[in-house]
Amino acid sequence: MSSRALRAAERWLRLVVRLYPVDFRDEMGQAFIETYLDRCRSAHAHGGAVGVVGVCVRALMESVVNGLGARARPAAAWRRSG
Repeated sequence: MSSRALRAAERWLRLVVRLYPVDFRDEMGQAFIETYLDRCRSAHAHGGAVGVVGVCVRALMESVVNGLGARARPAAAWRRSG
């Protein structure tokens, strides 16, 4: 990534994914980051750094709801135990 905004977005997304439970991060964390980075690249191409900030804010909002929700009420506790 060439833009400073995109490099900052990657660092931000690596922090945001930590809102999710460990098992989610182990299985889906990298895909989560790559998906949002793709969205950031597209937003950067159309709106510059402001577009990237918008994607990062959206990632945070979704992670607060979904990540913290999964921690509070795990739907798949069986994933770790088999």
